[in-house]
Amino acid sequence: MAHTEGQVMTLETLYQFMVKEFGGLKGELTKIREDLGKEMEKREAVEARVKIVEDDQVQLKNQIKSLQDDVIFLKENVNDREQYARSWSIRITGLSVSKEDEVKLGKDTAVMKTAYDRVLKPILNAAKAKGDITTVPTAYHLLLENGHYIHRRGGDKGAAGGQRGGGGEGGQHQIPPIIVRFCSRHLRNVVLRNKKTSTPKPTDAEVVLGAKRYGIFEDLTVKNFKLLRSAIEEKKILKCWTLDGKLRFTTEQEPERVRSLGDCRTVAEFFKPK
Repeated sequence: MAHTEGQVMTLETLYQFMVKEFGGLKGELTKIREDLGKEMEKREAVEARVKIVEDDQVQLKNQIKSLQDDVIFLKENVNDREQYARSWSIRITGLSVSKEDEVKLGKDTAVMKTAYDRVLKPILNAAKAKGDITTVPTAYHLLLENGHYIHRRGGDKGAAGGQRGGGGEGGQHQIPPIIVRFCSRHLRNVVLRNKKTSTPKPTDAEVVLGAKRYGIFEDLTVKNFKLLRSAIEEKKILKCWTLDGKLRFTTEQEPERVRSLGDCRTVAEFFKPK
């Protein structure tokens, strides 16, 4: 009987001990659960803020992309407008203007008169003989409204069209290039259409100075000029030129097909593997 009571006392003591210990453990678990709940709330708040930041980043990227597209559009629009303003003008290389005419007439007038007498009038006479036009202006001031010397642009050598590496501007020489502006855009285009077959040859004096031929080219914007330069340097391109400032070219693979860049902004982009 004493042994049984001893066992009861032991079990009671153990029970009380366990109640005490587990009671404390339960309190700790409750506190842990509460702390965990708070941390979960903090995490959810952080995730919500991160989501807001991510959404802002997406919106910001979209805005930046939209602004970049607008800038590209505006640059292209400005370039097109500038090119149109140049569409009454041509550049001529290899043509020398006498010092006597410069002193007598003034540089600008001497440039216009020399360009008319030596280059433009012969081309227009040939165009009239072909039936392209019915009359030829009888004096330089009836054809041209301005003319002057220009500084040679970087990379001008071989950059005015024709076969790749063909020395498009007649090669480098000592004669400064000139630019003339027509009164009629139509007659300017007639000159460009007939230059290949009807441009006269340089004088012996000009040949001595390094002019193998007179070069007659569209007056291109800096952007369009660089685009033409890149086309000349592209090995896959056979021939290249510009038409109203727009690049045209044929390729080694398709020499009879005239191509344009289409939606591509660069020559490299055009030839990039699809």
